Amino acid sequence: MLTHASLEELIKKRKGKADTAIIVATGPSLDKQLPLLKKYAKKASIFCLDASYPILHEHGIKPDYVLTLERVVATSEFFDNDFGDFDKNVLFVALALTNPKTIEYLERNKREYILTPKTLPLAMDMDFKEYQSLTGMSVSHMAFLLATRLKHKNIIFIGQDLAFGKDDKGHSKNYSRGEEKSKQETNRLAKHTVKAYGGVGTVKTTEVWFLFKNIFEPMFERAKQNFNIYNATEGGARIEHTIEKPFKECCEELLGKDLKKPFVKIKPYKREHQNKLLLYAYKKIKTYQRRGENLAKECRRVSKQMTYFINPQSKQNAKNKPSLTSVYQNLDKIKNKLGTKKYAFLGEVLGPNLHHYESSLAPLYLQNVLSEADKQNKMVAWIYAHEAWVDEVHNLTLLQNGVFKAAIVPLRELLEKRKLI
Repeated sequence: MLTHASLEELIKKRKGKADTAIIVATGPSLDKQLPLLKKYAKKASIFCLDASYPILHEHGIKPDYVLTLERVVATSEFFDNDFGDFDKNVLFVALALTNPKTIEYLERNKREYILTPKTLPLAMDMDFKEYQSLTGMSVSHMAFLLATRLKHKNIIFIGQDLAFGKDDKGHSKNYSRGEEKSKQETNRLAKHTVKAYGGVGTVKTTEVWFLFKNIFEPMFERAKQNFNIYNATEGGARIEHTIEKPFKECCEELLGKDLKKPFVKIKPYKREHQNKLLLYAYKKIKTYQRRGENLAKECRRVSKQMTYFINPQSKQNAKNKPSLTSVYQNLDKIKNKLGTKKYAFLGEVLGPNLHHYESSLAPLYLQNVLSEADKQNKMVAWIYAHEAWVDEVHNLTLLQNGVFKAAIVPLRELLEKRKLI
């Protein structure tokens, strides 16, 4: 990420360079819109979703941006192709958490790309201000957010069906995974019925597409104060807070003249600034490792103290037995640490686990105490209930440290190559 151009640079260089963006999704209605898209491609910024890229190539429609965010290798395969000169002046925008195969295929074919962090605890704590985050539940959401950041006044969606077509297909013709694979993917998902495009009748959708629709709608409701959002899909599900208008009308009304394409090139930062960021990343990850090791040691120490109360038959020296209050307080210290910014880097690996435990512990936490005996019993029950919790924090922290140890190797090698360490 740090040796490629940043999202900040992209926005700085290209913000406001085009009034209209067209976001090309892969719904079953896309095929009918392609001739018109080809005719008007030079008059708008074309944002292409990963699955749409092979389709646009096949029709000779060059996008300006291709976006991808999935971690699964199946999505990487949309880029396992060599389109030669067609790739020239196309900018690929990927989340840093994309599957490594995506990067491998992009580099193999010398495609120009940038990486942006996802808004997750570790990336946010790394805090690369130049490398702004860009996220979304789906790649369509990601494309919309980028289009707004680049200050397009009009944003047009095509192929954004979020529903099955009349022939029960879930994707456009020539979808690169094949029609049979597409059917297998969508048939595994539960089907729902939603209002159709235009507000007349209903269409079938999946649980995932229904979720995407429900995320889009509040996004559009907020954004429509500053942007004109057109749903020119002419099929699929109705998406509230969009202007439903035929694609032909959108093109005729909004796209009058050719844009100056290709857009200005986005360059990486100068080597000196890259070196500064690379060293910062290396030191930060090393700090995470040290903090993780110290936290794991603290968990082991508290776990040993808890044993005196969880296992009364313990053969450990009774003279060293800690007080109930001190164990309770030590346990609280760990919990309080995990709630601070200093340990935010553990949010991804510990978050779901801690949420699960905290939810299950809520009834005990709220239990009323009427006497000193009640207080003592509650403290013992609290310690007992946290036995597995402490073990999980210990194990997951060390597991993440193991990932850091392996993942930092390429960074260290680059720093050594540049004679920075």
